[in-house]
Amino acid sequence: MEILFTKQILNNSYVNSESGFRMQIFDSIFCGVLFFALCFNLYFFVVIREKVYFYYSMWMLYLLIENFSEPIGNMIFRGSPAVLYTIFNLNRAVGPLLMVQFVRRFLKLYLDLPRWDKMFKTVITGDEVNASKRTRICNF
Repeated sequence: MEILFTKQILNNSYVNSESGFRMQIFDSIFCGVLFFALCFNLYFFVVIREKVYFYYSMWMLYLLIENFSEPIGNMIFRGSPAVLYTIFNLNRAVGPLLMVQFVRRFLKLYLDLPRWDKMFKTVITGDEVNASKRTRICNF
C-alpha cells in the first residue's frame, strides 16, 4: 500500500504536473530568444568589429548556460559530475566579468570617465581573483 501511495504522489507531482510543463515551455522559448539575440549580436560583432557586441553576446551565452544548467547536467554530464561542477563554476566566475566589460564598453567609460573605468577594472580584477579561489576542480 505504501508503494502505490508513493507512486501516485510522484505521478501527480512530477509526471502529470501541468505547471512544470508550462515552465519548461517558457524556459525553452526564453532560451530560444536568447540564442537568437546571441547570434544577432555575434553577427554585428563580425560585421562592425565593435567589442561591445562581443561582450554582450558572451554575456547572453552565460545566461543561456545558467538557464539550461539543469537540463545540460541531466542530459550530457550525468556520469561525470566533476566536469559539470567545473564548467558551471567557471561559468559563474566569468559571467559577472562579461557583464562589467559590456557596461564599460557600452558606456565608453575609458573615454568619458577614466576614473570610473579604472574602478571598474579594479572590480573586475578583484572579482576574478575571488572567483579563482572559489573555482576548483571537484574530485568525486
